[in-house]
Amino acid sequence: MAKDESTRRSKFYLYYYAKWQFLEVRWHTNLNLLFVNYEYPPLGGGGANATKELALALVKMGHEVTVLTSRTPKLKGCANEGGVQVYRLRGHRASEHRSNLLEMFIFLCSAYFAAPRIAKNHESEAVVCFFSLPSGPIGLLL
Repeated sequence: MAKDESTRRSKFYLYYYAKWQFLEVRWHTNLNLLFVNYEYPPLGGGGANATKELALALVKMGHEVTVLTSRTPKLKGCANEGGVQVYRLRGHRASEHRSNLLEMFIFLCSAYFAAPRIAKNHESEAVVCFFSLPSGPIGLLL
């Protein structure tokens, strides 16, 4: 029974700690954020949609958000999507709804070279990486 209480208490503290961290981001003015996710709508599924909704919410709060993601033959280059600057990097995604290890690796290599330049140009103050692979190493790099 003590273990259940300890687990419940740690989840409680984790919830309020995360809530406080979010409030700190909210209070900070003009925070420049760089999101790294190999899928961003219309590519991918739940992780892509979560990235987009979080980016749009932060833009509404007055922050600048830049997203590095993979591209398809139809979606290339750089675009401003609802106030979010989206850079679509080489990833050779064949399907909009799934990705394989080779496509993830190609995105990782592309982001490895492009991310430092883009982060510097946008004066990014924080990096948020979605998925430990392939995006995590980019967060370690920056």
